[in-house]
Amino acid sequence: MRLAPYKTTIVRKLSTDAAMDFGDESLDFVYIDADHSYNAVKEDIAAWAPKVRRGGIVAGHDYYYTRAGNIGVIAAVQ
Repeated sequence: MRLAPYKTTIVRKLSTDAAMDFGDESLDFVYIDADHSYNAVKEDIAAWAPKVRRGGIVAGHDYYYTRAGNIGVIAAVQ
């Protein structure tokens, strides 16, 4: 209900599967917060980056070191 005033779509799928539902350069903004392993982050970026228009934003979560490491996120983004 909180999102009702906004043009939003909630999709319940694996991230890379959901990316196939959107055309290339069809989005202004993508926020990725999924599996934090290196391969998963790399696959998410590869799947979602082409969906964002030139000048748009691909953002993510947990780009910092934690006790658990978060090495996968940092390495994939870099």
